[in-house]
Amino acid sequence: MNLIYILIGLVGLYFGGEGLVRGAVSIAERMGVSKLVIGLTIVGMGTSAPELLVSLKAALSGSSDIALGNVVGSNIANILLILGVSAIVYPIMQWDKNVRRDVIVALGAALLVLYFAQSPVIGRLDGIIMLAGLGAYLFYVFKNEAKAIKPEIAASDIAASQMPLWQGIAFMVGGLALLIVGADYLVEGAV
Repeated sequence: MNLIYILIGLVGLYFGGEGLVRGAVSIAERMGVSKLVIGLTIVGMGTSAPELLVSLKAALSGSSDIALGNVVGSNIANILLILGVSAIVYPIMQWDKNVRRDVIVALGAALLVLYFAQSPVIGRLDGIIMLAGLGAYLFYVFKNEAKAIKPEIAASDIAASQMPLWQGIAFMVGGLALLIVGADYLVEGAV
């Protein structure tokens, strides 16, 4: 039965994350948000929503080892597996200053988690420090990118992949619901 719960959870997380990101991107495009900002926030955060909900559910149910393992494992998979396979399929050549900046921040975040993990407990203050770091990073990126982005947005860029507003909202709400249910099932089955 536990394997079935894990399978249901994984399917729910997959389709929930997909729906949440599709709906949010469609709404953001409709509002004229730049593709860079969409990628940094909506896609970046939206694709992390399954890990966030699984970690929250695990922490709330007293399985903090699953929460920490989920975060570390997800980052290892994102960096080594996904980037590695992508580079095999097609060489990645866009190593500009923004990519270097993001790599340095990711390395710093990993070192910060390593430092916090040396103590017996990663507590609220540690969490506040990490969230403040994320906020500072996003503020810095948005501030710098706002200077570089042209204010005019082509109508063809916005309308190209847009779904109706009601459908975007439905995808977001349905995706979030599937993420919550998927996280519950996955943690229940894993524990």
